[in-house]
Amino acid sequence: MSPTKSRGVSILFHRDWLFQVASQHQDKEGRMLILTGSLNDVPVTIVNLYFPNSNQLQFLRKAHKKIQSLSQGAVYICGDFNMTPCPTVDCQSSGGCLPSQKANSLGRRFTEFLQSVDLYDVWRISHPQTRDYTFYSQVHSSYSRIDLCLIHRTMVHHLLDAQIGPMTWEGAALVLEDYFRLNISEEVAISSVWSAHKAVIRGHFIKEGAYRKKQYTLKSSTLLQQISSLESQNKNKPTPSIASQLLSLRRELEHLNLQAMERSLRKLNYTSYTQGNKAGKLLASKLRARRVQTKITHIESLGGQIVRNPALIVSEFANYYSSLYNLKLDAAISPPCSAEISTFLAEAHLPTLLPHQQADLLAPFSEEDFYKVIRALPKGKAPGPDGLSTLYYQNFASLVPTLTALFNNIKTTGQVPPEMLLATVVTLPKPGKPPTHCANFRPISLLNVDIKLYAKLLASRVAPLLPKLIHPDQTGFVQGKQTCDNTRRLFDIIDLANRSGTPGLLLSLDAEKAFDRMHWGFMRQTLEAFQFPALFIQSVMALYSTPSAKVLSMGFSSPTFPITNGTRQGCPLSPLIFVLALEPLASHIRLNTSISGLPTPAGKQKLALFADDILLYLSTSETSLPPLFNLLEKYGRLSYYKNNVGKTQALPLHIPGLSLVDLKTQYSFDWRSESIKYLGIFLTKNRSSIVKHNYLPLLQSIVKQLQSWHSVDLSWLGRMASLKMSILPQILYYFRNVPIFLPAHILLRLQKMLFAHIWKRKPPRVSATTITTPREMGGFGFPDLLKYYRASLLAQLLAALHSSEPPLWLCLENAVIAPNSIHDFMWYDPLPRKVRVRTRTRSELNVSQWDPNVRFLECPPIGHIC
Repeated sequence: MSPTKSRGVSILFHRDWLFQVASQHQDKEGRMLILTGSLNDVPVTIVNLYFPNSNQLQFLRKAHKKIQSLSQGAVYICGDFNMTPCPTVDCQSSGGCLPSQKANSLGRRFTEFLQSVDLYDVWRISHPQTRDYTFYSQVHSSYSRIDLCLIHRTMVHHLLDAQIGPMTWEGAALVLEDYFRLNISEEVAISSVWSAHKAVIRGHFIKEGAYRKKQYTLKSSTLLQQISSLESQNKNKPTPSIASQLLSLRRELEHLNLQAMERSLRKLNYTSYTQGNKAGKLLASKLRARRVQTKITHIESLGGQIVRNPALIVSEFANYYSSLYNLKLDAAISPPCSAEISTFLAEAHLPTLLPHQQADLLAPFSEEDFYKVIRALPKGKAPGPDGLSTLYYQNFASLVPTLTALFNNIKTTGQVPPEMLLATVVTLPKPGKPPTHCANFRPISLLNVDIKLYAKLLASRVAPLLPKLIHPDQTGFVQGKQTCDNTRRLFDIIDLANRSGTPGLLLSLDAEKAFDRMHWGFMRQTLEAFQFPALFIQSVMALYSTPSAKVLSMGFSSPTFPITNGTRQGCPLSPLIFVLALEPLASHIRLNTSISGLPTPAGKQKLALFADDILLYLSTSETSLPPLFNLLEKYGRLSYYKNNVGKTQALPLHIPGLSLVDLKTQYSFDWRSESIKYLGIFLTKNRSSIVKHNYLPLLQSIVKQLQSWHSVDLSWLGRMASLKMSILPQILYYFRNVPIFLPAHILLRLQKMLFAHIWKRKPPRVSATTITTPREMGGFGFPDLLKYYRASLLAQLLAALHSSEPPLWLCLENAVIAPNSIHDFMWYDPLPRKVRVRTRTRSELNVSQWDPNVRFLECPPIGHIC
């Protein structure tokens, strides 16, 4: 754009085009823009020119010289040239006047220059005998073709067509019921009727959408046709009456477009006003620094070659995921033996289901089950390959009887139509990793909603059984378990090790794509070992009968490839099946006496799991590590589990120097000296460094986030909502997972940061007391972090005491202070409590928040009477 903002040029690309800019040049007058780069992996130079009203050829020579110095690949020159190659053909006036001698001379010299540099007019090549124009002068009542697109002689054979468009600017429920009523019969499988219905209803939706769009654009389409027709007449024989009609139609079209724009702006303003200051998608999109870049400029193939063509990039992804999801084709991996799996599972001594639990699993699905699952479906999620979103199932209740019959049929027969098991895989780059390798992308599988409904029904029956089948040290995807159950226990273990001086090693295993590698045979036999009914196992394995996937990226889709291992990503049942399949490994580790954990009053502690995140505490590392890795190797051979030794983190505690040197020589772990990261929390050697390794990085992270939001246009109410939506969950996670007496200055600094952001570091207009007062008491309900900190400690204590199965940290801390218990201490006065207990535990932190609240009880506690 020029300094006076009176002129400027730009180049717009279609959103599906992958254009990678190599260089950019623009002049100070705002008349020239030259872009060099690659378009879908083809080197190109694209130029937009805006010629002055005089000295056009001088400007053209100057521009062409600059283009020659910068160009690479094919050159495309477009723009407003303010002159025509042949005025006698490319101009038309209403009075029939011939072009001036000056215009003819300019056109002749323009044509000669184009011939000298081998540039061709693409529209004239496509229409050698046709007259058409791109500009209409209202003042002179004349048409001219001054907007041109030029290409080099070497590119002419690529030209398919060129068109000049019209100048529009101046300068389903009843269908479903009938379908199922007419087609469901004993002769036709219900799965076939369902699959065909999806094709029928999708066609109906496309037809309805096209009709509504046509109705919406009918008036504008009619006006465009009339304008185009009148322009053709006026171009052949211009008359004042036709020009007047054209002017009237253009104004009418412009008014119509302005009305549509007004409606859109009104809707946008309404949405911004009502939702802009509330926690939700609109506010989240404002706070998001930038959208994740989904367009991939290049990728490095397995052979080390750089691939830039989008279609070939998608093919590389398909090859990568095909090899990952078909490990049986890898010659380096031997298929597991069924008998060896059975022996391994038998030695794990897994718990089994009771008869009444088995009967509950086999009960037929009811329509009420479906209504519950459908109501719980999240909205706004991308659909699977069939294109039917969750809204389709939530809005059409008439589907439920057919779905119930279909899924009961699948449950009985174990057969699912292959198209239901098809998934679309889209890729997102992993944060902090270069997006040049397929392994550095996170695959997101989009499953069809109907198969997700079926899996959700199965998951709703499996989930209540997991607490009885899975050991309490597994807290991932198990009802009633939380991450803080394991992190607190691990802090307790470190405290006990420091107190006793017991040498030990904290080991955090890194599983390589554990969910994606799971062997189906091992998965099936594990369910059998837990004594799931054979018919129910058949229902589960129906999800793995003929699954397939295709990669979709940058508008290109790969061929479909089969899947033969791994749990399905995006499937509600997958995490539950995975923790069941991982339990035999965990059980072997617990039972193996050669793998020694830390001796504590509550028994040896050596294992903590959250799904595939496994952390071990080994008290005799030299003798425990060999059997541990032998066990991991055996489990990996049977289930395709693979531990990445190089990424396995190790934190030694009280291990003598020479022994530690030997361990580091034998094992190429990621050795740490002060802390180890587990579930986003740093477990430190010493209690004194917990704040340094956890809360100080949290403070830095929050400061960085708030700085990135500084330029976001929000009201102070919107800033409060953004803090509650995005920052508060992070703080609460640390409050719950890092059990420590938090220094007052940390809480004060956090609170001040939040208040400063609300008022943009200006004097507050509302007092902090009013802001943190609950809404029902006339305030704004903004978090008071000190109260949240105290509430999180109190909630953890009360939840543990009211749990039907106490968490392991509570059992451990009770054992440390035996014969007393934490529950007893809650009812003692603080002073007698200190006399009775000589050993300090983290429970003191929780009980200290209980003491001030005892006075709110309706009846006096027994212990406080003593």
